[in-house]
Amino acid sequence: MHASTSLVVLATIFSTSALAKTITIEGKHWGGNQKVQFGNKNCGQDHYIFKNNKCDGKAQVHLGDIVPKGCKPPGGHKWIGNVAAGQCFMHNGELFL
Repeated sequence: MHASTSLVVLATIFSTSALAKTITIEGKHWGGNQKVQFGNKNCGQDHYIFKNNKCDGKAQVHLGDIVPKGCKPPGGHKWIGNVAAGQCFMHNGELFL
C-alpha cells in the first residue's frame, strides 16, 4: 500500500498542469491579409489573457485554444477590450476539432 501512495504523490507533483504558465497578449495589431492564432494547441494547459488587441483589413485572428478530440481546454482565459474593424474576422474562444 505504501508504494502506491508514493506513485500518486509523484504523479501529482509532475503533472503538466503544475507547469502551466499565464501568457499575456496585449496591445497587438493585425491587418491586411494576416492570419494569426494565439492559444494552446495539442492539449496545452497554459492560461492566456488577451487584452486590448485590434485587427482590421481582411485579417483573420483566432485568440483561443485549438482543442483536439479527447482533450479538455484549461479554462481561465480572459478576453478584455479586443476590437475587430473593417472586414477582419476575430474569433475569441476555443475551436474544438
